[in-house]
Formats: sequence, structure tokens, C-alpha cells
Amino acid sequence: MARTKIRHSKPAAKALPAAAKLRAFTDSARTTIEKGLANTREAVGGLEKIFEQRVSLAIARLGVPTSRELRALSRQVAELESRVAALKRPRA
Repeated sequence: MARTKIRHSKPAAKALPAAAKLRAFTDSARTTIEKGLANTREAVGGLEKIFEQRVSLAIARLGVPTSRELRALSRQVAELESRVAALKRPRA
């Protein structure tokens, strides 16, 4: 019995390996980009933290009260207002 060879056209035979190479390249590029984005986000986060610390120090040097100090003062003012209101009430 004679064997018959099945001939594949060259473009069709090369298409499958080319597609696999393209997918591997795309996957590799995606992984590299995702790692780069993660590193960039981490670096930016670190820079933001440093920036916030330096701004806080500069504000403190200028004598600007912190939000915590302002809340405490606000509570004190509210307490004093209620005491003054109580003193203004006529006594029976």
C-alpha cells in the first residue's frame, strides 16, 4: 500500500506556531507591564507618604493646629457655650 502524503500549505503550517509565539509574547508583555505598574504604584505611594510627612512638618513649624487639635478646641468651645448659656438663664 502506498502512502500518500498530506501536504499542508506553508502559510497554514506556519500560522499555528506564529500565533503561539504571538500569544507568548503578549502574555510576557502583559506580565512585564503589570509588574511595572505595581512598582510604579508602590513608588508613588512612598513619595506621597514622604510628601505628606514633610508638609505636616512645615505646617507644624508655622504653628497651624492639626485637625485633632481643632476638634478638641471645638469641643471645648461647645462646652463653654453651654456653660455660658446656663449662667444666662434666670434663676428661680
